[in-house]
Amino acid sequence: VDMHRELLTGRRMPRAPEINQVADFRPRKEEAKRSAIGTSKNQKLSERVQMPRPDHNDVIEDPDEEEKDRLLVRAKSKETKKAKPQPQPKQQPELSLKEQQRLEYEEAKLMDLIKLEEMKEKEQKSREFKQREIEQKEEISLKIAESRSKLSEEPDSKDPNAATIQIRLADGSKSVTRRFLKTAQIEELYLYIRSLGDESGLEDQSNEFELFQQNRVFNKMEATIEEEQLFPRAKIY
Repeated sequence: VDMHRELLTGRRMPRAPEINQVADFRPRKEEAKRSAIGTSKNQKLSERVQMPRPDHNDVIEDPDEEEKDRLLVRAKSKETKKAKPQPQPKQQPELSLKEQQRLEYEEAKLMDLIKLEEMKEKEQKSREFKQREIEQKEEISLKIAESRSKLSEEPDSKDPNAATIQIRLADGSKSVTRRFLKTAQIEELYLYIRSLGDESGLEDQSNEFELFQQNRVFNKMEATIEEEQLFPRAKIY
């Protein structure tokens, strides 16, 4: 009906509220309060829009916040270190009593073998040392016998060609005196010292030695006693 009247009169007729629509019966005071709240919100939004935006290059840092961040990072690093699992030492499997006794027996057996080898080595060295001593003594005995065989007989004290030579032994314990022909070679003096054996004063009979007189060394074995000016009497060392 309202639509038909609107068509005839050309005016829009007031319509009743639909059933689905709920009439607003709230008092006007609440509407005014609500409008005031909306106005304040709009003002705040407009103020925010009008505020100048900070430049990205200008960074404002709060010193307290920076210190908090640093402490937080440090605390996290400590927690990470504490939380890091520590490598656990490998646990050796426990041996049974029988297995432990077997290992101890093998160890004792090995030690006995080592001691036995050491004893054998010592005995071998001792035998070799004794053998060398025997060989050296035999060599010295041969040299002594050879020297005595090559040494000429001592001339008589009344022989005018005899030269009396006094020799101070190497260890300085005593001197020995013997007569030699003036034509005898210097080699005979060395043969005589060798022929004395243990009484020669030499520490080692197998070593070579020299006879000397003050600054002169008698090392010319083929020279005669007279040529070396040891006739008729001389003292050498």
